[in-house]
Formats: sequence, structure tokens, C-alpha cells
Amino acid sequence: MAATVVAIVGCEKTQDLGPAEVTVVSPAETTVNAPQEGSEFTVTLKATIDWALSGYTEEVSSWLSVSPVSGSASAEPQTITVKVLANDGADRKADLVFYGNVLCKAALTVSQKGNGTAGGGPTDPDAIYHADFTASINGFTIEDKDKPSAVEAIWVQTSEYGMKASAYVGGTDYSSESWLVSPVIDLSAEAKAFLTFEHAVNFFKDVETAKSETSVYARVENGEWKRLEGFIYPSRLSWTIASAGYVDLSAYVGKKMQVAFVYKSTADKAGTWEVKNMSITKESVDVSDPELPAGAIVWEIDKDVQNWAEATDDTYGKGYSATVDGITVGFYKHNSSTDLVAPSSDQFRIYKNAALKISSEKTLSKVILYATESGKCVNLTSLEGDSNGFTADKTALTVTWTGSSKNIVAAATNGQVRVNKIVFICE
Repeated sequence: MAATVVAIVGCEKTQDLGPAEVTVVSPAETTVNAPQEGSEFTVTLKATIDWALSGYTEEVSSWLSVSPVSGSASAEPQTITVKVLANDGADRKADLVFYGNVLCKAALTVSQKGNGTAGGGPTDPDAIYHADFTASINGFTIEDKDKPSAVEAIWVQTSEYGMKASAYVGGTDYSSESWLVSPVIDLSAEAKAFLTFEHAVNFFKDVETAKSETSVYARVENGEWKRLEGFIYPSRLSWTIASAGYVDLSAYVGKKMQVAFVYKSTADKAGTWEVKNMSITKESVDVSDPELPAGAIVWEIDKDVQNWAEATDDTYGKGYSATVDGITVGFYKHNSSTDLVAPSSDQFRIYKNAALKISSEKTLSKVILYATESGKCVNLTSLEGDSNGFTADKTALTVTWTGSSKNIVAAATNGQVRVNKIVFICE
């Protein structure tokens, strides 16, 4: 159990409470390792100045509860309760900071192992190599070819997004180039190898520009770098994580090699590239979308296109719904411990134990939810009508219902589902 205290020296003094400080008294270690089945513990905080919790993002709050999240200056120790939900997905970590001011703050990291699905990405148990960038930089090194002095770091590692590259700082776009280079990977005993990773691109001029300003290179150890081609990019700029597909590394099997993720930007526009994880596998997987039958209805999730609005269901409570082409989709809080958030320009979130409700003028034979990432791609349990529920395919990033009905109601009892596209197939 943990808490890192960041320097107290240099804080202004308060008149009545002694030196200004924000210090975690207990737990004594720097990291709390929560069990997979979940747990609850308390933090004792000494804060002689007002403080507020930072790092408590929407993503973190979906599995970690902290109360209170702020406090007033006090000479008495303050008790904060932390609850960690059970983890049936990928390993996860929260980097929290009890923040008073720039010199008075204390850090606490909460880590929790999952069920073996690392990094939120499609995982092959027989993978030759795997790097979960949400956990660490995994021994990669950063080589800045062109880094303006105004940009402190182009590549940064985050527990939520993985490795994140950007040269946009303080409202200004900067020209840059930075390489994220892997350690040497041994393929000397391999007959086949394929490189795959999950990524998101946003704030580039357009997707085509993103393809030219983000790239992946490979080389034999100490050899010449060569660009790898054939990776899949998201269809639009957003924060939605997508599989890059599988690229053949046959030129490197039987050898030791390295890969590098290369980010570039211009002074006209500096986009952001997120790389959540990377694997080298023995086999490739077809991640392309299946061909849809004629008449299939496709929703690319966008709050403005579908005109999502607040809604209340008599059974499942408050939520959001939208109606397009005679089909109404709603998601509601139901038994979720997390307050729902409105759909964004590229996705909506069905939190654990929240309900999904679909009503159609025509009889549906199949509904396919496309998930943003495999860590948010889980089965849904039927609540009404048929008992089919939705079945998740973490490799294809789909959650599919098959049956014959005009009304489908299901709950995310197994974990959160993030949806960026829905396909409806009618009888």
C-alpha cells in the first residue's frame, strides 16, 4: 500500500496550523496493489492547507471510488476512503495526487491486476513479445530528432492512454520529430511473426495527414531502419482506440530486431498519437469489418448526428437515447454505481450494471456493437424478452446479439462497454 509524498520544503506557512504541508501518513508504501476481486482501504492525510484530488479522471472513477475528493486545511488527520471494484479486464493503474499547491502535494498509485487481458488490446497467450504501454514504457527509449525547447516532452507515458505523442503546447503547434524505439526483440527462433498494436489519432489536419505523420519502422539489430506499410488507421480523427491490424515481419524472422513508432508534426498543425499497446505474434488475425448484407443500418456514433438527448426510463432510470431510421437506442443508469455521461462525438459508454435498450419498428435479426478497445468489449446479459444476450469478440472488437425481436434490453453486468458504432440487421 502506498503513497509518495512530494517535497514540502518551500511552502508558505499558515498562521495557526504550522508549516504548510500535504502528506500521506498511511499507507506507508508508494503503491497500493489492490487484489483482482476488489478491496476497500483508507488513506490518512495530513493537510494544513486546502487540497483537492487530481488524476481522478472519468476513466479512473469507473473502477475506483475516492471519498472525499477535496478537503480544507486542518491540524487533524483526515481520512479518505478508497474502494476498488473487481477487475475482469486488463491490468489497470490510477496515479492520484492529493494537491495543495505546486510544492505541497502527495502522490498515491493504485494498481490492480486483471484477468490477463493486458493493455486493453487483443492478446495472444503465445505472443512472442507484448508491451502494455498503460503499465510502463516497457524498456522503450525516446529519441528526439527535432524537439522545440517549448515542448518539455513529445512522448509521454500515461496509465490511461498508453504512450502519447504531441507537440501542441500552450495553444501553439510546433514542428517536431520523435522516435519511440523498442528494446532488441529476439525473433531468431521464429518461423513467422506479425506486428500489431492499438492506436488513436486526433487533432491532425485529417486522417490522411495522420497517416503521413505517424509511422512505424523496423530494423535488424544495428541495421538500417525501414518503414513498415499496411497498418490500419481509424476512419476518423477521435480518441477511439482502434486495431492497426497485423503486419508481416517475415523479413526479420530468424534475427534480432527493433521497431520504432515515429511521430512528426508541423508548425501549422501538431496532432496527437496514442499507442496503447503492441504485440508481436506468431499468427495474424483478420480485423477488417465483415461484409454487411444489403439494407443493414449503420450508426457511426456522434452526438450531433444521432441527436442524443437525456431520457428517463420507468424501469431503468435516467440515461440518454436517440432515434434514427425507426430505431431507438437508449442506455440507462439502472444498477450502475457510476453516473452516466452524455455521448461524445465518437462513442458512448455503458458502465458496469447500466442497461442498454433497443426498440425497432422492424424485427431485428442481429445487432453488432463495435467497441473502442478490447478492455471495453464484454458480454451483455439479457434483461427482458429473449435470453440471448450479447456475445463479445475481443479480437474483432464486437459485441453481437442474434435473435428475432423488435425489443432488446441487456445489462453490462461484466464490465463497461464503450461503443463507437452500431450495425442493425433486420429480417
